[in-house]
Amino acid sequence: MVLVPAGEFLRGRSHPLPDDALKWFPALLRDDRPVRKVWVDAFHLDEHEVTNSEYAAFVRERRHRPPYNWAGGRVPAGKEDFPVVDVSWEDADACCRWAGKRLPTEAEWERACRGYADGKVYPWGDDQPTAQLARFNALDGPCAVGRFKPNYFGLYDLAGNVWGGARTGTSASTTNAPPTATRPARRKGATGSCAAARGPTSRST
Repeated sequence: MVLVPAGEFLRGRSHPLPDDALKWFPALLRDDRPVRKVWVDAFHLDEHEVTNSEYAAFVRERRHRPPYNWAGGRVPAGKEDFPVVDVSWEDADACCRWAGKRLPTEAEWERACRGYADGKVYPWGDDQPTAQLARFNALDGPCAVGRFKPNYFGLYDLAGNVWGGARTGTSASTTNAPPTATRPARRKGATGSCAAARGPTSRST
């Protein structure tokens, strides 16, 4: 796991979106704005998404239902190092608790993604995504974890590849919610895959 140090950061979207003008979707404007400075305590985060092989260990030990895209309940051949997809938020939460960890809060997730790139559009800065920076718009789905350059904290795949789950919602009033919070959120652009378990996290001591 990677230590994300405590500190203040600018939380919230600092750039416009193409859908901002859609009057029938006003929640979009309230979701992660206005930008505000918040404090997040130190915590640990897995360096990449939970892989199929890691999730399979959870499924075997807890006799948990496997993702529906696993034919016969088995990891697709050759995709052991791919991020697990087609799991619900409850599945991801159960996997985290099995590992003695938890999902990150939304504020922790954003802190981890930004690194020290406050006010930037992407974890790597303001450059538009390319095939060398992230996996996106791929017709054949996600790729194996850790194929792209990590961010400042040493975390991989913070933009693109798959969606990830957070433990709390995206309300601007939620800064560093305690681990007992249970309002789920889905974060991060993806290839069209369903929510995936993003490395379970635990608060540092």
